Amino acid sequence: KTDGASKLTEISLNEAVNAAIELSKVYLEGKSIEFQTELAEDITILADSGKLAAVIINIVKNASEAFLPDEIDETKNGKYIKIKTERQENTALISISNNAPGISEPEKIFDSGFTTKSTGTGLGLWICKKSIEEQLGQLDLERASEDYTEFVIRFGIVE
Repeated sequence: KTDGASKLTEISLNEAVNAAIELSKVYLEGKSIEFQTELAEDITILADSGKLAAVIINIVKNASEAFLPDEIDETKNGKYIKIKTERQENTALISISNNAPGISEPEKIFDSGFTTKSTGTGLGLWICKKSIEEQLGQLDLERASEDYTEFVIRFGIVE
């Protein structure tokens, strides 16, 4: 049994992202949220595919919970969560964005114990950030406005 340390292996970025997308779809069931994906040509990264998928799923789940329920939201349309992969020089980027109502205190979202949810522990994003850092990657809140949020995960590329 391992101590829970990340097991870094060379993985296909798109395969890992696609697996996470499939597992995330459950959080969008019964909600009028469009799941958009835009995957670049495949990139090989050094990561722990299970832990990377868990981070993407957590961010998608948070996003799905940030939208107002359909019965309150009169527009009901145009809601989306988008996952995009791209290459910038020797870095692989996974961006996860959505147009749910914004994050009230963006500077605190990675703090242990910080939550805006009545039932949250405030550990999700803190654990996500630690997990990506253990995989030698980086997780940032790239943009947060009233109606647009974007997280970006960065990994070095294996040539």
